[in-house]
Parts: sequence; structure tokens; C-alpha cells
Amino acid sequence: KRDLKREIAELDADGAQGRARGAWSEIAARLKTAYAQLYLVRRSESMNREILDLMVRLEQVAQARYAGGLAMQQDVISAQVEQTAMRNDLIMLENEGNMLRARINRLLARPAGAALADPEALPSLPVPARLAHAALEERVRGRNPQLFAEEAAIKSAEKKRELAYKERYPDFMLGVTPVQYQNAVKEWQLMLEFNIPLQQAPRRAMERESEAMLSAARARREATANQVLSELAENLSGIEAARRTETLAATRL
Repeated sequence: KRDLKREIAELDADGAQGRARGAWSEIAARLKTAYAQLYLVRRSESMNREILDLMVRLEQVAQARYAGGLAMQQDVISAQVEQTAMRNDLIMLENEGNMLRARINRLLARPAGAALADPEALPSLPVPARLAHAALEERVRGRNPQLFAEEAAIKSAEKKRELAYKERYPDFMLGVTPVQYQNAVKEWQLMLEFNIPLQQAPRRAMERESEAMLSAARARREATANQVLSELAENLSGIEAARRTETLAATRL
């Protein structure tokens, strides 16, 4: 029974380490996502300002043409309306950038208003050959910290079930205690204690509970595996869609 209790404690510690690694992976993923979104916002701001400068010059051309009777007044008004819409977009982008900076600072345990350098570049995406679904699924099953924690929970539940069935056997304790008088030990006390499991109903209830806990641990692991693999498929599909969009923008637009 002592060996089982020690193994249960070790497995629970492994599960806690897996949950800690899973929490760190989640924080790292949220940091990377926020960084990429901030990069997108900054690039969008820069592009919008360039287009806004172009629209200002187009408005000036339209005004000159209108003054000379070569263009209609609605061309000038249209250019002004377009500039207003673009300035509103810049306000929204600036607000989104501020929120992303606050989110990154929060993930880094820093004050929300702490200064952050603007993102300069993004890491390159893996080549398609490294994003094969079958290979990534095998890697997820072997290295995902959430699945590792759930596997440790299953093993712990199996040990707890084994411990519950060993409660059918009696426990005994042997103790030897020295009795000291002044500076000398003159007597010894011997204690022998037996704990006989006579009450069968509570023991059977504990056994049923251990079986149910094991079934629940297995169900949680299956649910976690389905969730992780579903997220993997969604992310791979998103990357492929982004690649195709990038190709269209580079070769067609």
C-alpha cells in the first residue's frame, strides 16, 4: 500500500508538471498570436497612411479640375468622403494596436501601458512538407503536454483503484519507542496495531468510486485528444487558406 501511495504521488506530480507545461505553451501561443496581430495592424496603418496621402493629392487634382470646369463637384466630395472613412479606419487600427500592446504586456506580467517596440518582421512559416497532417498528429499524440497530463491522471486513477482493492486486507503497525529517565534510556515500549476491514459497504463504495474515477479519467483523455486534434486540423486548414490568399495577392492583385 505504501508503494502504491508513493506511485500515486509521483504520477500526480507528473500530471502537475504536464499542466504547467501546457499553461506555458498556451501563454506562448497567445503571445505569438498577439505579436502577429500587432504586426498586421502596424503594416495596415502604414498602408492606409500611404493611400490617404494619395487621396489628398487626388482631391487637390479634382478641385483644380472642378475649378477649371473639367470635373464635377461630386468627384471632390467623393474624395473627401473617402478620406474621412480612411481616417476613421486609422483610428480603429490605432485602438486595436493599443489593445494588443496591453494584451502583450498583461501576458508578460507588465503594466498595461509599458512601452513596446513595434514589430519589425515575422518568422517565416514552415514549408508545406513539414506540415503533413499525419506526421503532426503523431507528434501531438506523443508530445502534447495536455495529453501527457491526462495520461498521468489515468495511471494515477489505475493505482488508486488498485489501492482501493487492497483495502480488503488488514493493516498493521509496529512501533518501538524508547522511554528516557533523565539521561538514560531504561525502558522500551512495544506497540502492535491491527486494522481489520470489517465494514464491507464503505469498502465496496470506495472500489466503485475508484472504477468511476478511472472511467472519467479515460473519458477526459479521449475528449482532450479529440479537442487537440481538432484544433490541429483547424490550424492546418487556416495556414493553407492563408497561403492561397497570399499567392493570389502576390500574383493576381
